Amino acid sequence: MRSPTVPTSSSGVFVPPRGRGFQKFSFDFPEPSVAFQGYEFGFRVFTHENTYAMSSPGMTARTVAGGVDVTCSEFVWAGGQQRTAGQLTARLRASAGGIVDCEVSASMDRRIKAVAAIVRGIPRGRMSAGGAPFFDPRDDEILLGYPFSGGEVLKTFPHIADQVRWVYYGTEGYNAANIPVYGSESRDGGAHVTGEKGVMPAFGTQLSGADIVAVVCHERYTLGGADPLSDEYADEYTAWCAPDSPIFAALESGDLDLTTGEMPEVLNANGDPIDVGVVGPEPAPAPAD
Repeated sequence: MRSPTVPTSSSGVFVPPRGRGFQKFSFDFPEPSVAFQGYEFGFRVFTHENTYAMSSPGMTARTVAGGVDVTCSEFVWAGGQQRTAGQLTARLRASAGGIVDCEVSASMDRRIKAVAAIVRGIPRGRMSAGGAPFFDPRDDEILLGYPFSGGEVLKTFPHIADQVRWVYYGTEGYNAANIPVYGSESRDGGAHVTGEKGVMPAFGTQLSGADIVAVVCHERYTLGGADPLSDEYADEYTAWCAPDSPIFAALESGDLDLTTGEMPEVLNANGDPIDVGVVGPEPAPAPAD
């Protein structure tokens, strides 16, 4: 067994932050962590109404071949003053080239929105996320990841063309075009401000149009929970994501360019034209809902 370290949310962190910060508490939040491969790994569990950390007494870390297995049978909240039942397991494994693989799962008696891994000990310097070019975050804290589940991506992007445009041009493109919000400005829960929740790489310079559409369709229909048979999404699915999607076929064959070409005419099951939207030659705000 390994003994966990018990830093808090302000351990080794500048308060107030010198650069951009995320999810700051007005009190020290416990973050029990496990040392592995020169880093410290801790975890937070987010529901729709609260944030939870692992309870040190309920946490164990066991050394196994090639890594560490972490288990926890209790969560804490309100700065560690309150406790509740819950389960978290994490598998940390060392791979070739200094890579650390981390798999985490959590459960409790209420709906979990997201699980965050808190990694300490990353040296200063340039970094890359999601295959994007390396950049120097300087004094900014970096938040990586996106809550696709629970319909969150569909709240942000009610229209698929707006999501494709965001993935194509990324945070840098939207900032350069002075577009303060990506996706729906009337989003339930609040609009997403460009750059506030992390950096979206500009995949238009890295992936083909067909690849980008395939990824976005996966995010919407596999991860995001959109129903291709519903009245809300049937036309979108037919045009963009179905196996015989005319948009995807035109992109794959090279007959269509997301930024310059005219979108092909698509008909729904009743023979009526579908408004498929356009991506366009530059970032653009999403149309009003």
